[in-house]
Amino acid sequence: MSVVSEAVLQATFCAAMVDEWILQGVTDAVVCPGSRSTPLALALAASGELDLHVRIDERGAGFFALGLARATGRPVVVLVTSGTAAAELHAAVAEADLSAVPLLIVTADRPPELQGVGAAQTISQRNLFGPMVRSFFDPGVPSSHAEGQWRQLAARTVTAAMGGAGADPGPIQLNVMFREPLVAEPLELEHRIEPTRFDASVHGGRASRFFGEALALEVPTLVVAGAGAPLGLAPLCRARGWVLMADPRSSLRPDAVVTKADAILRVPGAVRALAPERIVVAGEPWASKVLATALQGWASDGAEVLQLTTSLRTQDPSGIVALRLIGTDDQLDAALEAELDQLRPPLLDLAYLEAWQGAEAAAEAAIAEILSGELSEPGIARLLSASEVLGSVVASSSMPVRDLEWYAVADCVEVVANRGANGIDGVTSTALGHAIGTDAPTALLIGDVAFAHDLSALVDGLGAHATDRCLLIVVVDNGGGGIFSFLPQATSVEESTFEQLFGTPRHLDVVHLAQACGHQAVGITSLEQLEGELRVRSGEPGLHVLHLVVPTRVSNVELHRRLEVAVTDAVEPLLS
Repeated sequence: MSVVSEAVLQATFCAAMVDEWILQGVTDAVVCPGSRSTPLALALAASGELDLHVRIDERGAGFFALGLARATGRPVVVLVTSGTAAAELHAAVAEADLSAVPLLIVTADRPPELQGVGAAQTISQRNLFGPMVRSFFDPGVPSSHAEGQWRQLAARTVTAAMGGAGADPGPIQLNVMFREPLVAEPLELEHRIEPTRFDASVHGGRASRFFGEALALEVPTLVVAGAGAPLGLAPLCRARGWVLMADPRSSLRPDAVVTKADAILRVPGAVRALAPERIVVAGEPWASKVLATALQGWASDGAEVLQLTTSLRTQDPSGIVALRLIGTDDQLDAALEAELDQLRPPLLDLAYLEAWQGAEAAAEAAIAEILSGELSEPGIARLLSASEVLGSVVASSSMPVRDLEWYAVADCVEVVANRGANGIDGVTSTALGHAIGTDAPTALLIGDVAFAHDLSALVDGLGAHATDRCLLIVVVDNGGGGIFSFLPQATSVEESTFEQLFGTPRHLDVVHLAQACGHQAVGITSLEQLEGELRVRSGEPGLHVLHLVVPTRVSNVELHRRLEVAVTDAVEPLLS
């Protein structure tokens, strides 16, 4: 979208929402008079396809919509202005919740700069109805960078109100912020005749009709598997000749065709040359921003994105998923097995698969050559991933999880990480809990800052399990927060300020700190020494801290650039 005024942007957002609601089957809207709700009220009135009901009193309007929705079985839009007008809907929302009646409660709101400053007709409308709504949506003031997600947002509101996967129908709250001026003509919308397909449930061991039809097409397909991806994907990928891309946290890693996605997609021309026509995403998202950007670009170019998930929460920050299949692990595996049973022997064109296989082999060889024998952050991660004495590796957020995702060997050990909120807090404690919960030796890959963040975990250590469990804490010490050296702050902020605010070096004596808490600890200066210590200490119960002082953060950035150049030199000729 070209640069337009905020008023036009707001009007276009509202027009897109209304158009998608109509495509999703909404036929009625109830509007109460008000100023802040003007952009959406005008869009509802201009649609020409909705029955528009104007009610003066918000409380009565809510119950009017409830009666209409109950009679038709379709969700009804209820639009009110900001302030107490929104609060007046509370009783109707409570009834809709307990009666399982679908309502799209839309509360217009003041923009952020008018919140908490005494602006007229302004109350806190976030989660105004608490647990009585099925979902709360708060997209903020409409902006051009979120344009691609507007229709999906509308589809999600309808899906949530209609009950989603296994939930009862009920009300949702969509809190929309608008800035003045509130009146403008919207831009022309893309012509659509089909609704955005977003959610589907597993029924009777088979995927939904939409999902089954989408999978039936024989087109170049890329499967992106993260932690929690269903095991049933592997045989389906083999049978269909699909490209299976799996990160180290995925249980599908042994069957993966691609493990070096981040490195490959940095190669000039790779995103275009390796573009799929269909993408299946499953499990938790990867950490790689390069992969996320590529997925978003492919979706914008027309690749349909299907998602397999066990979670009712939306995991689609780029807004690219067209259809989401929701079920338990067993249900998803059964659905995939059913699709495999229905599969007729396809005439596979393996050119797409072979292109990825060639790029993967070249990238892996280039990475292995540079990282072999060199003490570095990526080299340490790679060594741990290849260990034959470890049962699993817990990865701290920031660089450790990325280094494992980008540079781990293909046949790597199990990797686990706190990637829900992606914080560095409590990582050592998480690793301790994981170690106690498994019989095999566990390693924690952690940076010096994250290690300092959870020093108190060393006080209790493995507790009563210090004699029958083993945790090896591998502290990669680069003198601060390494990930910030890869961000714009590293070159745009004055060096001393950067170190004060982002580098945050603490220069802790890691070995003595660990020993003071009663644990075994040793300083390590080479990959060979690390490999030897892992082999010996993995057979000894208790908590062991292995401290490695690595080259500077600046040197680490340069190493990553060397790796990028080497992969480019190896892969680029294969793409022409």
